[in-house]
Amino acid sequence: MSNYQLFLLDFGLSSLQISILIATAFIVIFIFEIPTGAYADLIGRKNSFLFSCILSLIAMLMYYWGNHFFIFVLAEIIAGIGFTFSSGSIDAWVVDKLENINHKDKIRNTFIDLSIYGNLANLFSGFIGAFIATQSLRLPRLMGAIGLTITFVVALIFIDDKDHERSEMSLQNGMKNIVQVSKDSIKIGINNKPFRILLISGSIVALCVSASVLWQTYFNKNFNLDTQVYGFLWVLISLSNIFGGFILKLLKKWDKHIITFISIIGYGLAMLLVTSFSQQIYAFGFFMLAKTSISFFVPTQMTLVNECINEKYRATTLSFYSMTTELVGGIGILFVGFMSKTWSISTSWRVFAILALFSILIYSTIISNNNSKKLEG
Repeated sequence: MSNYQLFLLDFGLSSLQISILIATAFIVIFIFEIPTGAYADLIGRKNSFLFSCILSLIAMLMYYWGNHFFIFVLAEIIAGIGFTFSSGSIDAWVVDKLENINHKDKIRNTFIDLSIYGNLANLFSGFIGAFIATQSLRLPRLMGAIGLTITFVVALIFIDDKDHERSEMSLQNGMKNIVQVSKDSIKIGINNKPFRILLISGSIVALCVSASVLWQTYFNKNFNLDTQVYGFLWVLISLSNIFGGFILKLLKKWDKHIITFISIIGYGLAMLLVTSFSQQIYAFGFFMLAKTSISFFVPTQMTLVNECINEKYRATTLSFYSMTTELVGGIGILFVGFMSKTWSISTSWRVFAILALFSILIYSTIISNNNSKKLEG
């Protein structure tokens, strides 16, 4: 949300407390990603996504009515669990549908399109959120709850999961099977060399990018902007991501690893420049450049990941990937929180930007020591 951190700052929370809240969700995702992904593989993608909507709705209402740090922590825990029920299931459902209609070659463009449409939705929600937040910073939480209710109804009516093979089982046997599928998926993922390479590289990028999660706190402390301005910035961030998606389509013939290099280098340099300027216009501009650059990474990376995993364990394996990167990102956010308390958010941004640039050396070493042709399918 375009004013989530402003909402927390309005309650008097510190940068460290906000970091703890955000990291809580990341850690919860780490814990629950695999079993919920296995649930989606065994029970069905649609049921998993619907349950995600319900949990996310509960968390949003807790934020709307809550007035204490620990209530917000509980809301983040519930929201994190809700996210895990959708993260592997919806991607797996999309890929399954494409494969069932013999359009496996369109997976990359589909993920790019999903990224563009998702950012269009973010743009719209940010614009509306900025307007209603001027009345109360609680109101966007209520609007989020209404949006989740609509999403639940739409998914209930329109998502068709008939093609996915489900297992009829008791609760006890179901839990045993979920544990077994989880173990199998982790084993398959670790033993899958292309997937292992992508997991390492994705985790490195997740760590480097984690600092930018606190962008609202950064701009609030450095420029003390009006609430409406954050909505405007949210819209610009969404537009930057959309623009990045269109650029990515133009680069469809480029080697995917070259695109990831450009993405990481562009992000690291832009974030260094953000912290080098005290003028708002330059700081905003380079932050948008950083967002545009990193928007190349996820669709490209997820295309590579989906190309090298087994369909039977797709949702669970995707959850394993998400689980690992979310944990690393959560650890990064905690580091940013502690560094901000000791020094400043600006210092933490510089450190993680330099780390992003150095990570290219690690990423290049990983790729050059392996047969990258396997990753291209």
